[in-house]
Amino acid sequence: MHIHVVRFRRWKEAGLAALLLVLALTYAALVDNAAVEAFAASKRELPVYSVETGKKVVSLTMDTANGKESWPSIFDILDQYNVKVTFFVTLDWAKDHVEIIREAVKRGHEVANHSATHPHMSGMSREQVVKELTDTSDFIEKATGTRTMLFRAPYGDYSSQLIKTCRESGYQVIQWDVDSIDWQDPSVDVIVGRISRKVHKGSILLFHTNASQITESLPAVIRSLKAKGYAFVKVSELVLLKDYTIDHTGRQFPAKAAEGINVIQPE
Repeated sequence: MHIHVVRFRRWKEAGLAALLLVLALTYAALVDNAAVEAFAASKRELPVYSVETGKKVVSLTMDTANGKESWPSIFDILDQYNVKVTFFVTLDWAKDHVEIIREAVKRGHEVANHSATHPHMSGMSREQVVKELTDTSDFIEKATGTRTMLFRAPYGDYSSQLIKTCRESGYQVIQWDVDSIDWQDPSVDVIVGRISRKVHKGSILLFHTNASQITESLPAVIRSLKAKGYAFVKVSELVLLKDYTIDHTGRQFPAKAAEGINVIQPE
């Protein structure tokens, strides 16, 4: 009887030891996985959503993939308020509206790359991405005499590989931190209120040239932000092309100003 009790205790102790070993190994695996995931997150590539700056400036950007009816009014409004913006255009649209992009540059605005065919690009191969970029920038340069190295992915759809390919090709990828949601067809008051709540120094604002209320919302937003002391600059005047870091929100910092914060250093 005593022998059986001793054996049972030994088996119980052995079973407990085995259980503890399994738990220890499981915990170690979880810690390793967490470390791997944290490392992967720290290495992911992000576009520029906004820029750290001491100046009270913002960049107003407008995406274009179709339509042309509002352009004359847009130009007149921007001239009236002396605001220069960045238009992101697709090649498919630009080929049929060369006179518009030429006029945009003539008026002091900049025309940037929004892809050739407006596809979802996050899953594209490197070769496909480079072709979308190159074909569009080549056309813009030929039409306006100015080559753009600014790119915005259609639908805001990107992946680390897309961002890496763009940067290796010399492009800075531009997202936004303040969406006007004009594509949802809200009222002008909703757009103005939304931007007023979300804007801060170095913000990049997203609008669309074919939005139904663009000729009403554009002057209203400009007046609202100017009343708050904001000035408008083109994206090329706001973003940094070298010696910078990007934090987890996509905010770009000059390299020296980023000490002490968690940032992603582009390779």
